[in-house]
Amino acid sequence: MVVFNPATGAVITEGGDLLVESTFTDTGGMRIEVPNEGGDYTEAAAAAEEATAAVDEAVAAVRVATVDAQMAALTAASDETDTAAVAAAEEAAAAVAELQAVAAAAQVASDEAEAARLAESATVTVSADGTQQSIKDANGNTATSITSDTGVLITMGLTSMGQALDNLAAGDVQPVLATDGAELAAGVDADGNLVFRMPDGTEAATADGEAYTADDLTALRLIFSIG
Repeated sequence: MVVFNPATGAVITEGGDLLVESTFTDTGGMRIEVPNEGGDYTEAAAAAEEATAAVDEAVAAVRVATVDAQMAALTAASDETDTAAVAAAEEAAAAVAELQAVAAAAQVASDEAEAARLAESATVTVSADGTQQSIKDANGNTATSITSDTGVLITMGLTSMGQALDNLAAGDVQPVLATDGAELAAGVDADGNLVFRMPDGTEAATADGEAYTADDLTALRLIFSIG
């Protein structure tokens, strides 16, 4: 079942289990979350929602108290000899400070609850124009991609890079970007070894004359075909 609200996003469930949840970001993009199998995403999401509500309530209380404190301060300023008014203004100011501390604590708790929720899912965040994506898988590995008119540049960590290159078969060619900025072509030779060459097919070597390895890479490049 898919529940879609144009104002918030979509929820996809099957047999009562949440499969995918998507929400709009503050910048007009989309965040898509897939709960980790066997995790506690539902509980974490409920806790995060409750924590967010607590922040909203605390901030609202600060606003009301601030208005009251401003009115009390004006009253006290109009007659500094009115000790009761002065005391009321000081008390109102102290109440604002106390409520601000409560709101700050609520925000910290909300941030922690949100982090716990995200830790229970694989996440894809897409920019409003669709050209940028941030990805976190169920194991916490992350990657980012930027799409241009000519292709997509996918930046990732060593673990994800190794997994991606493991998918190459003999004869495949994968454009990659090294940490030193070199544009390379990764491939697998007849013996199953990972090799790196320059885009023109010549041998590639680092500035120290060493052969490149997967540890030297920072991104994969997908090039759109022109024709």
